[in-house]
Order: sequence, then structure tokens, then C-alpha cells
Amino acid sequence: MKKNFLTKISALVLTSAILISTVSCGKKDSSSEEHNHKNMVGDIDDNANVAPEDMPATVVLLTPTVSGIPIKMEYVEENISEQEAIAVARYLYGISENNQEMVKSAMYDGMENFIVTNGRAPSVDGFIDNTYRYFKDFIGEDYSFNYFVAGGLYSGMPYDYYDDIVMATDPSAQITSRKTVVMEIYYNSESKSSGVLRNRSGDFVYVIVYTINGQSYVMENVIIDQPE
Repeated sequence: MKKNFLTKISALVLTSAILISTVSCGKKDSSSEEHNHKNMVGDIDDNANVAPEDMPATVVLLTPTVSGIPIKMEYVEENISEQEAIAVARYLYGISENNQEMVKSAMYDGMENFIVTNGRAPSVDGFIDNTYRYFKDFIGEDYSFNYFVAGGLYSGMPYDYYDDIVMATDPSAQITSRKTVVMEIYYNSESKSSGVLRNRSGDFVYVIVYTINGQSYVMENVIIDQPE
């Protein structure tokens, strides 16, 4: 791993009041059952008697073996599930690679149809290209994302708009989770330079994730206007 996961998660917690994360972090690799109890405030004895609310959050490393993409992603287990993490990772990496099939594998079908029928883009491929170019405008050249960190959840998103899309697609759909995942994204650019997207754009990337009929899907990534 190029950068220490605790440094990245703590940076997200300290730089944004909207993140629902904890100061202490444990970590586990999603490709194994091994746990690491090192955290920002010291080590936790495996035999210690600690109340559940005092336990550190578990930071999971989503590996290429699990996600099916060639880069890694860190997320807090208490915030999002592995299935939600995979959907977010595949959606964002697919955008950076202009990979229509990968994005479609992570995106809700009803959202794809809505984008086209409501004139947001002439096709899903056009939507993906537009989103790629949106990030390219900040970076200044062609790029590829190379690392993801899901720092927390944004709690102020109204979801009626997306609920309506789901109900129009399938009136019997069961929505069991609605989340806005706050993403820190690392990239390599065409000129071989690397960086953090937020340093260029001035904000995190916010990804809407729904769990519908037991399956997690990305609806889209959005811009959130923060108060002055």
C-alpha cells in the first residue's frame, strides 16, 4: 500500500465535519479473516473487556480479488457493507477507465434508463464519458484512478428523487438502504504525475448507493453544495 491507511482515514475525519467516522481505526483485509487491532490511540489487547460502543471502527481493505478491479479501496465496515463497497469501487474505476460495462455492472438499471429518457445524456456511454471529462477538467489531462478511500457517510441527502426512480422502475422494489458515501480518490495522470482529486476539485466525491431487493447499486455521483 503506498500510503498508510490510518493517515488517510484520519485526514478525512479531521478535514470534514460531515464524515461519520471514529478517531480509532482497526483494519482487516476483505480477502482474509485476519484482523489487525493497531489503531490511532494504541493497541487493543485481544482479551480486553471493552464495551461495543467503545470499540474502534474496523477499516477494511477491499482487494482486487474481491472487487474485480485492479486497485484497492479502504472503507469503514460500520459505514458500508462489502457489497456496497464493491459497487462504489467498480462504478468509480469504470468511470476512470471509460468502461461502460463495468459502470453498468455497478449502476442501477432504472437510473441508467432515467439518464437517457430524461435527456441527461444520449446514452449511458455518453453519461460515462461526460463524468470522465468532469473529473478530467479538474486534473487537467487524461487520468486513471489508482486508490479509493471511503471516509464516511454524508447525512444530509434527500432521497425522494431516487426513490421515485426506483418505484417507477419496479413498484414492488424493496429499498433497504440509502447512503451517500464520501470518497477520497487518488489518481495517476497521463503525464505520470499522481495526486488527490480533492486537491484539484476542492471537495470529496459523493456517491449515492442503494440496496434494492438485497442487491447494492450505485445511483450516481453528485455535487453537494456546502454552506459558506
